Amino acid sequence: MISAKEAIGILSRTRGSILGIDVGVNKFGVALSIAPWSETRLLPSICGRKQALRQLPEIAQSHGVRLLVLGWPLELSGIAGHRCDQVIEFTQELSVPAPTVLIDERLTTQAARQEINLRAPKRWRRATAKYEDGIAAKIILDIFLNKYIRTPSMQYHNCRCRR
Repeated sequence: MISAKEAIGILSRTRGSILGIDVGVNKFGVALSIAPWSETRLLPSICGRKQALRQLPEIAQSHGVRLLVLGWPLELSGIAGHRCDQVIEFTQELSVPAPTVLIDERLTTQAARQEINLRAPKRWRRATAKYEDGIAAKIILDIFLNKYIRTPSMQYHNCRCRR
């Protein structure tokens, strides 16, 4: 694991993609941002830890990933609980030759549910719920990009304004 400051240094030297991952118990949400990192897109969620450990290195290689951004599931009080241990364990097992940054992911799943409720018609919500983990990964990646990489004008471009 590296700090966000170290990640910025790596990205300034090598242009490449950034992969955002929401590590779940059974499902892994995946999002990708390609240089110049102005947009983030969802990739299909992965079911199962073994599948994730097999598919994520393939995804990283095919997209030229230079950095992994994983959600750090702190408890609401800010304490690192047992889920954080699971993320560390998963990161150590993952064979992607890219450094990893951990980003506080508190309430990203709730934000993903809210996004689905706002955007999907009521009759489609059950079908779109399968994208919840991917949307959470996209939110995690956007948090990192907005905080450390994107300029203010890029952030404005990516915000979703509703009237």
